[in-house]
Amino acid sequence: MEAIASLDPLIKAVYLMYKSDPRFLSHSIAEIVGISTMDVKRRVSDQSTSSSGSKSSRSSGETKNSRKRILGRLHASNEKPETFFIELANKLDSLAKGYHTEIEDWGMSAEERKIFISMLLTFRTLYNPVEQDINRLINDFQLVAAKNIHARDPSNASVHLVYLARFIDYLLILRSSSQQKDILIMHRNEICAKRFYPQIRIQDLPKFEVISKVYGVEFLHLNNRVLALKGECREVDIIYELEKKDTRHRFKESDFSDPGDYREWLQGRMRFFRKALDRFQQERFHFNVSKSSPRPVSPKNRYQTFDSVLDVFMNGSTMCPVCQEIIKDCMFVWQLDGYEVFMSVIRAYLRRRDYIRKDDALKLARTLLDFSGLPFKPEMWPIPIKSQVGITESLNTPIVQSLAPIMDDLFNPATLKEIVTKLKEVHSTSFFGISEHSKLTITLNLPKISKKRYKAMTSSIEKNSVTLENVSMLLNCVLKDLQYLSTNIPLQFDTLWDFWIVKYDLAKRSLTDTRRLVSSLITETIMDGSGKWIRNYKIPTNTETMKCILSKMVQVRDLARFPLHEFSKIVEPYFYPDYYSLCQDWCLDMIDEASEVLQAETFELSKDPSYSNKSIVSLFNVFFRYLSKVERLKWTDKLQNATLFTLVCGTICNILNEYCEHLTLDIITNFQETDASDVDQVYYVKISNLYAILQKLDMIFCDDVIEDMSSVMESSKTNIGSRLIVVKVKSAEILTDKFAPTSYVQISGCLSQRTRAIRGDWLPQWQEEFLAVIDNKDSQVIRFELVANNNVVANFAYDLDLNSTSIGTENTLTLTNSDFISLKWSYWHETLLTDPLHFIGTTRATLMASIQRIIPFLGSDICGSIKTLFTKSTLSEMRAMNLDICKIGDFLKAEDNPEQIIDKSVVETCDQINTKVSQLKPILNCLAIDDLLLYIWSQIVRHATDLAIPPLSYLRRIRSKHDELCSMIDSVSIAPVSPEILAVDDFERVVSWVYKLFALVCSHLTSQRHDSLLTLDFYGFLKMRSLYHQTLSDIQKEYKSCVDRCESLLRFQMGNFRTNCGVAKSVARQSTQKKRKDLLEEETDVQMENLDLTTREIFLRLMFAKDGSRSIEYISRSMEEFDRLTNDIMTGEKKASKRSSRLNSPI
Repeated sequence: MEAIASLDPLIKAVYLMYKSDPRFLSHSIAEIVGISTMDVKRRVSDQSTSSSGSKSSRSSGETKNSRKRILGRLHASNEKPETFFIELANKLDSLAKGYHTEIEDWGMSAEERKIFISMLLTFRTLYNPVEQDINRLINDFQLVAAKNIHARDPSNASVHLVYLARFIDYLLILRSSSQQKDILIMHRNEICAKRFYPQIRIQDLPKFEVISKVYGVEFLHLNNRVLALKGECREVDIIYELEKKDTRHRFKESDFSDPGDYREWLQGRMRFFRKALDRFQQERFHFNVSKSSPRPVSPKNRYQTFDSVLDVFMNGSTMCPVCQEIIKDCMFVWQLDGYEVFMSVIRAYLRRRDYIRKDDALKLARTLLDFSGLPFKPEMWPIPIKSQVGITESLNTPIVQSLAPIMDDLFNPATLKEIVTKLKEVHSTSFFGISEHSKLTITLNLPKISKKRYKAMTSSIEKNSVTLENVSMLLNCVLKDLQYLSTNIPLQFDTLWDFWIVKYDLAKRSLTDTRRLVSSLITETIMDGSGKWIRNYKIPTNTETMKCILSKMVQVRDLARFPLHEFSKIVEPYFYPDYYSLCQDWCLDMIDEASEVLQAETFELSKDPSYSNKSIVSLFNVFFRYLSKVERLKWTDKLQNATLFTLVCGTICNILNEYCEHLTLDIITNFQETDASDVDQVYYVKISNLYAILQKLDMIFCDDVIEDMSSVMESSKTNIGSRLIVVKVKSAEILTDKFAPTSYVQISGCLSQRTRAIRGDWLPQWQEEFLAVIDNKDSQVIRFELVANNNVVANFAYDLDLNSTSIGTENTLTLTNSDFISLKWSYWHETLLTDPLHFIGTTRATLMASIQRIIPFLGSDICGSIKTLFTKSTLSEMRAMNLDICKIGDFLKAEDNPEQIIDKSVVETCDQINTKVSQLKPILNCLAIDDLLLYIWSQIVRHATDLAIPPLSYLRRIRSKHDELCSMIDSVSIAPVSPEILAVDDFERVVSWVYKLFALVCSHLTSQRHDSLLTLDFYGFLKMRSLYHQTLSDIQKEYKSCVDRCESLLRFQMGNFRTNCGVAKSVARQSTQKKRKDLLEEETDVQMENLDLTTREIFLRLMFAKDGSRSIEYISRSMEEFDRLTNDIMTGEKKASKRSSRLNSPI
């Protein structure tokens, strides 16, 4: 009965909230159809209503033409009165035939337009053009509209006035006399002055639907109660009641322990009151308070009624959002205090705790408290509320006291189940925490219980015959008990009822005894030649047993949630050698598992976006599992932890290095023996595997982790390893013989068998780097063999004194034999450290070297076409076929359309590149395609530059003072180029080709790689283009300015750093994403800073192209002067060192 008694006040609260909702506030008809006749077409989008009583969403926009048409009619000259009625008849006839475009522009919804048209068609059947009475027209349509709306929704009959106003608007667009217009406008003003009150249909409202379900009443009953209570749900009543309540406060200042707490409560209370007052005063100006006698809105016993409402909603309800909104409506209308509501929810939960969870009840209580504008700060609550906090203590005390006698039987499953069940009951009613007295009743005897349990475990171990097996059995028993406790006792009870004491005590006793017992069995500890610790025991012992003990100690720690710092004090100092040996065994197991995975791989194309083989995923899963084993040790000694991690990391990198060598050798061998177009798909999978490894390295090795580990290893000063030397062959020149396409450089000496990156049957490409780990000696000899046409044509040897060169500094050397055959190469070296940064960096560098080696083979067919494209013969052929030249503006602004460049050769090359990319996309990693495109671009720029101006090798030959070689300049066979400069039109044609290819490569590259196209060679090409049309004298002046800038730059660099200011070289800089980013930024900055140094020779090449052999002396002298200048600066000579004045003299 109480539940039903609370229904009427609840209905009134919910109804009042709906009634004050903006959807159901009253609106004038003018707000919907427009304020005046000048606005007859304007519609208020969110304030118009449909026939169901809810506002429809309509656009208020209207077309410019329709508005002009209406205004034009309103201001038109007088028509004959009969014209109006004839036109209306015609309009209605057209409407019956389906022509209603004028109405479509009125901003009504589709449903409203349909209703209005049906009204007009009904009106058409009643309309008699002979009866020319406008008032009669309006009355007839009002009757039609009222019947139509009443048939659809009797409760919203007043909606027909909206349609009547629209009908008048419809009449106003007809041609009419001024008198007829005045009558229509008068009627419209009368209608627009009226207010429209949307009716509330409870069957359409979600709150009433929930009330129907929760209270178990039908909609018909609810509807009848709403109709009966409407008279008590007026805005004037709720406003009167609110203003009256404003003078009554639930609490006094004396109810609070602190005046500040009272003030905070009062501020929250006033905010809640003002919020309600503002809500219900929205329509205050529409009623006369003085003429209305107030009627009660809230129930007499507000809090008692609210408790009844809560009982209903908490009786099986899930407290859905709508339920919470209903409860908030009661709070809002009845203006209940937030603190009282909070406690009401708690009491309701205690009465209905079989139907709702404690967490849900507490969440609801806090939600309602927050809604009332008060914070959840129990320490600030008034004393009458605080006194209710102990409401649950009387319920819990008997339960807790009944548990004390059975706690000793904790390890009996049936008893433990009973204990947990009762403790859960206590917890479910303890909203403000468990009292200290209750907690002590349960926890007081827990240390005694654990001590007794552990004593029973150790009683079976004979003190005089302890073995590792005994220790393992002890740990097994402890693990079973810990597992038993963890499985049957909720984790939160470890802190609520201090069950952690039992786990902690069992763990500490077992770990301490394990260390004591094991140490009593060991006679000595030594390290063998492999760095593995060896334990010697008093009696022969199975090493697998020790491994089990090590593993179980970690399990005990984790299951007991044993403090890490205590575990480290007990275990780490003594057992580190054992865990180190265990980690070494893990590495051997990892090698075996990795070998099995790689031996089973089939290189089938995967659906994975990387197109790598599934075996790569499996391989890295193996790596991740073993890295996780080290991580799970949670070793606290930083150096020991870093050493264990580095051991696993180094093993992973060694596995990947060997796999990379195997894959690369296999791929290169196949590409050498097979045409690029006939390569088996398997080898593309292998290439994708290399890229997948590069990507996945970052996934298993986090930047922060490997940097932290490496910093620890570096600080230990015990991780000095071998030296790493990186050699790059840059160019070779055979001036007396043809430089064959099959030429290569074979490297031996200190590199022989020192690295897996170089093998005797590999043919290095120019600009390729090779890594070699060498002995840490002061001096090493490196040997080169230059092979052309399968014959050794030159031998070189160089004594590397690594102690005389700076670590990480690249040194460039040119070796020349007695036959003037030269080899240009560079090297840098560093000392390898046994830390993760160097291990991972070396692996990345090895992978990059392999990729660098493979990409030229992958694009050999395209590069052959590019080489053919940028020749004088192709240029002549295209000139003959097409005289039109597309002159290109700024490359980087991309303002020119590359499609306008239609020379056949470049179009065919573009098609070939497109075809190649299309063929590779479904089978090759996208990063490999990007690298291929960048390599193709480098070849485009190099061959285009060499076509426009003589190659760089010409300048080096010019420097020779040997008369015989000088006389051979014109007959040299290496990349023969005429010293004659290209015609202006031919040069612009070449530029257009480069631009078209540039646009093509950009279109295939991912946007993140576009910056990679801006290479030094490309900047050299752009520099050449800017100089190409200048005179020889102007180029010489530009060259002089360039040399001056180079000198200033070199002196600045040497003055600041006293060293050759290149980028510091180290494989460690390849190890992490952050280091690679920093390296890229530094390389880019240095390259841009040294741009004049790197493009200086473009001037000399262009001079030679313009003036031929007459420029030989000037060019040779200029190069010598610059070398001398550079050497003087590097060796610390003063600026006063003389530069030859001939540098400035004209040719």
